[in-house]
Amino acid sequence: MKGPKKRIPTGLRGLYPGHPWTWPGPNKKWVPFLRGLLFLALLPACTIKPVNLPEPTTLPQHVYCKPVKNYLRQARVGIFPFDAPSRVSGVGFHAANILYQHLLERGAFKQLYPEFGLGYLDPDQALAFCKKRNYDLMITGRVSYYLEGSMLQPSRVDEQIWVTDVKTKEPLWYAQTVEVGEPIPTSDYIFFQVAGESAPTPMALMAAHARRACKMLLWVSPHYERLPGDMKLNRDGYHYLLLKDYDKARTYFERAIQVNPDNAFALLNLGVVAEAEGNTEKAAEIYVKVIDLKDHTVVTETNVPHMQGLTIAEIAQRNLKRLKPPCRAQ
Repeated sequence: MKGPKKRIPTGLRGLYPGHPWTWPGPNKKWVPFLRGLLFLALLPACTIKPVNLPEPTTLPQHVYCKPVKNYLRQARVGIFPFDAPSRVSGVGFHAANILYQHLLERGAFKQLYPEFGLGYLDPDQALAFCKKRNYDLMITGRVSYYLEGSMLQPSRVDEQIWVTDVKTKEPLWYAQTVEVGEPIPTSDYIFFQVAGESAPTPMALMAAHARRACKMLLWVSPHYERLPGDMKLNRDGYHYLLLKDYDKARTYFERAIQVNPDNAFALLNLGVVAEAEGNTEKAAEIYVKVIDLKDHTVVTETNVPHMQGLTIAEIAQRNLKRLKPPCRAQ
């Protein structure tokens, strides 16, 4: 005769029905507490991820000089070791070399020549060397602040960069950039510990500098991008006009006129080129064409400051008057 059937408590049962070992039912007061504890233990593991130095997406923080776009990608460019604090040897070489590698990778210039074997040269010495080698541009720089961080303090590197026209001795690009890399502190959790990370190395910060510099050298003005095709050609010609490269300037102005024969800006600039080359008769003929177009657009950028704010027609009239002064009574 079988005895009475043993009652199994409700709740989570054991390995098989009737097993003597069972979990207590969910109505116990400490079960929610255990669930919350398990949630807190798993939550940090789901949110921790390695933090790296962010990729620079902007230009250097302080850009003091830059053209509307890089017209000189085919130029012969010499790059020299940067000036750097004497307490950290080799930093100037490393900064220049990292920039050199990034410029090659991005194709900022097609003919780039590292002159690192010379050691540091001051700007005048480097300029004289560039003239001997027939370089068009010279890249120099300065590491003005250098601090290697640790687990407790950030790293920091401040750099300045100059890209100078060898012929005119004028800086075409000049900027200063600051990079700071913070350490990642050690995190303590209930059941485990996540080790922190030291601050990024100064070399990593220099690489961030180099990426920003490449962005600056490849930057194109948003205003330039919005121009119609004939005005872009006129803007390119104006750049070479300022450099007194009249052959290239004339080529761009003529191309702009082919696209739009009524482009008063390109016509006026073509007259300026003819006048600069001594062909006053052709210049006068072009200025008359500009006047006949009756374009009253106000000029906001010119290489003659006192002409700024005048219309294109007024500038053409003044240029023509200068070529043909009124006859004086005898």
